[in-house]
Amino acid sequence: MKWGEYNIPPSRSFTGIIGRVKLESVNRFLFLISICKNTPELTKVNAILSFTNETSSSVKQDVELIVNEKVNPDKVVFRQTLKAISFPAEIMK
Repeated sequence: MKWGEYNIPPSRSFTGIIGRVKLESVNRFLFLISICKNTPELTKVNAILSFTNETSSSVKQDVELIVNEKVNPDKVVFRQTLKAISFPAEIMK
């Protein structure tokens, strides 16, 4: 991407998510990517994730995060399982 006289690499653009995104939900939760922040390293970003429990009960469960390579979707570039995350019940109005 061109920004004035500078060439900005794709990992440093000022846009949102590019490419295909696949979200699988097995429960009544809403998942939102709140923000992706670049880091000084070209190959790293910080993603801040938001979840909403749309049920009337608090839930504790594992959350698995997987990121695949765009050009080779079978190649996993990041995988992490967050164990026993608490999701409070949504307050119904």
